[in-house]
Amino acid sequence: QIVSENYIKEATTAAKDLKDEFGNFPLNYYGYQWWILHINDLEIPYMRGHKGQYIYSIPEKNAIVVRLGEERDKENIGEISSDILEYINMAFPLLR
Repeated sequence: QIVSENYIKEATTAAKDLKDEFGNFPLNYYGYQWWILHINDLEIPYMRGHKGQYIYSIPEKNAIVVRLGEERDKENIGEISSDILEYINMAFPLLR
């Protein structure tokens, strides 16, 4: 094991001591270099890379979803790019 389980748990948990862009507590969508997507009653930690590359971790489904991209969507829904929702919603039917 390269990275400790405790580190992953901390990194993929919302950093409640951080403020959002409006100065409000708690921040519920960002950990330590991991973003947290709230969808379908799940908290899905994910990483956002350059040009629309995403890695989603879905422990409840025992799955990792990877999107290798060349471009990300410019439209945002709150703090996330709209294509993040599009790709994760495409993955759910495959993860039965």
